[in-house]
Amino acid sequence: VIPSLHCLLWRQHAPQSTKEKWILKLSRSLFAKYCAAILVVSDDISKQVAELTDCKHQPIIRSFPVYRKNQFLDIDEPDENRSPFRVLFVGRIEQEKGVFDLLEIAKRFAAEGRQNIKFNLCGNGSVLDSLRLAAKQAAVDSLFVCHGHCNKQRMREMFSWAHVVIVPTRTDFREGFNKVVVEGILSGRPVVTSAVCPDLSLLKNAVVEVTPNDTKEYGNALLRLCNDRQFYEQKRQGCLEMQEQFYDISRSWGARLKYILSAIQDRGCFG
Repeated sequence: VIPSLHCLLWRQHAPQSTKEKWILKLSRSLFAKYCAAILVVSDDISKQVAELTDCKHQPIIRSFPVYRKNQFLDIDEPDENRSPFRVLFVGRIEQEKGVFDLLEIAKRFAAEGRQNIKFNLCGNGSVLDSLRLAAKQAAVDSLFVCHGHCNKQRMREMFSWAHVVIVPTRTDFREGFNKVVVEGILSGRPVVTSAVCPDLSLLKNAVVEVTPNDTKEYGNALLRLCNDRQFYEQKRQGCLEMQEQFYDISRSWGARLKYILSAIQDRGCFG
């Protein structure tokens, strides 16, 4: 058995329920004794496994999201005119993904007369229709556009049009390693997010980190990236410096799994 953990075992910024505590307690022996190795997608997950088992766990192997370079070759440089300044959200349109927080930010900008900042949201979800309706009722639907599902070609266009990517996941969701953060970096777009997304310390040169669930801080971060070109270019350069690690196939989930299976085949066990 090789558990593959793509989300945190528990939410880092919210208390555990009684049910969650019991489930975690029951899973402790799996990680401690009854698996060959543990695959994880972030160091924060590794830390939680260690905490759950009092550091008495089977070997933990870290994998990374890996992409082909040609997936991002035809993405254009950001439009220097910034008319408008485009903010891109990619993901499921759900409450816990922070989409209504984005709407609150758009409403704030509209109230402040900032008509030069536009939000594009790509993805489907259970609150898509209600989000569109709320944007229309707030009279910001021309600056807050929900595109629904977008195919690969459409997503390339969206990244080409964007100036920044935003990942406002709320604390009631257990992230693992949010791939949209990486895709923003590979597209050369600074990313605004919070510590709800694990491993930001590895990506800090390309990311603007804010307090989780704080719409004011998210809005202020977007305004700074829009208004301060030097700061924006600093984060853009950080994106370029961090891209190569996400093209290294030896760090992929498949390569790490193959490494574990080969070791088991050769030695009868791993570690």
